[in-house]
Amino acid sequence: MSATKQLVLDLPFDFNPDKILETATPDQCAIVLTTGCEALHALLNKKNELSNEEAYKQAKTEEAERWSREKTRLEEDAKREREKLENTNADQVKQLEDKVNALQNKIRSLESSIEGKDVLLKNVNTQLNELSASEIKKINDARTQTRSETFEEINKLKDDLKTANSKLEKATEDRLEAEKIHNKNLKTEVEKVRKELEDKNNVLQSQLLSLTGRQATSATKGKDNEDAFAALLDKAFGPTQLYKRLDNIENKPGDHIIEWEGTKIMIENKKYAKRVPSNEVDKAIRDFETNVDCNVLMFVSEDSTITGHERPGDLDITHTTDGRTAIWIGNFSSNEDKITYLQMIAQFIRELGVLQAKVKQLEGGEALKNYKISIDDLLLCFKNTEEDLDKFLNLQDECERQQKEAWDKLRDGITSVATSFKIRQADAIGMKNNNYTICGANPDATVANDTPTHTTRVIMRRPMRKR
Repeated sequence: MSATKQLVLDLPFDFNPDKILETATPDQCAIVLTTGCEALHALLNKKNELSNEEAYKQAKTEEAERWSREKTRLEEDAKREREKLENTNADQVKQLEDKVNALQNKIRSLESSIEGKDVLLKNVNTQLNELSASEIKKINDARTQTRSETFEEINKLKDDLKTANSKLEKATEDRLEAEKIHNKNLKTEVEKVRKELEDKNNVLQSQLLSLTGRQATSATKGKDNEDAFAALLDKAFGPTQLYKRLDNIENKPGDHIIEWEGTKIMIENKKYAKRVPSNEVDKAIRDFETNVDCNVLMFVSEDSTITGHERPGDLDITHTTDGRTAIWIGNFSSNEDKITYLQMIAQFIRELGVLQAKVKQLEGGEALKNYKISIDDLLLCFKNTEEDLDKFLNLQDECERQQKEAWDKLRDGITSVATSFKIRQADAIGMKNNNYTICGANPDATVANDTPTHTTRVIMRRPMRKR
């Protein structure tokens, strides 16, 4: 908020300022004062054109005329007062006569002050005559120097503005070039991903056409599911010398048999829309008990739970009568990363093998009790690890979104800075041109029209007339 400065001026008691000044704004009052100062300068300059004697005579004449007018006005006032009081009593007449005498004394006092003004004018003329030419030259030199320094500062500011414009244009070009390269790379990546998706889509469509061309029998559907799950097993457990599928065994029990790190795993893969019936569960247990060469049974349900084995996390661990382990996995297709899930199951089977080997070396119920506790700990570890993987995938998606938002924010910030600079530059150039238009060719006026830091408000005060 700009401050308002007040200036008190002493005016003649008979001076009546225009009423428009009572409602004028600070800027309008400044215009009135500036205009009056210019008129006063013009008057003083006009007097300077006269000789000292002529200026003295002119000032004396003007002063005499002004006081003559004042004398005439006072005499007229006295006359009116005298006429008004002619019909009053003698005391009142006496008082009026005293008042008239006082006014006449005041007139004589004013006439004496005129003589004092004459003395003052003579002193001023003497001081003007004593002003040497060297002092006048110093004033002119200082004015010339100020004018030169002002032009130099203006030229320097113009050069700085050109330099800033050049830097801004270069920065804008660099940003546009970087954005162009980024968009080009992004377009290339998008095209690459699009092509990969199209290739995968073509492969899937071919597979779909191949599947729809076949008879929709339970046998063909089961074979397709077995082949897809076999591919998952190969990716999760292999390729390694410690892994192989034994699906070519004649009369093999289960859908798949694999050997991994010396452990044979019998795998049942079922696809039911609702819960897997108990007869499928019983059949899997019978097949596993008859196949004594297998160490672990892994029963996998794609889209539903398993009767008798509904557990939190869709994972249950049981044991057959001979102590071998059976792993029951429900709703397998709900896992986003099925390969990582199977690899976790593989690690679980490895730990179970270690525990079973220790149990065989021990005797007594305490060993079995500790074995069951270890099984429960492994289940909890498996569940916690699965939750950590889900959190990691969510965090990865969040980081990708934040990275995109940060890049968009940075791009918008660069555009905002460039736009704001251009607007300020246009405003600055427009203000400079307005200053030159108002000031004309007077360089001193250019300095005077710098941006003001506060507003000066002039208050004209006149003395109250005595009654």
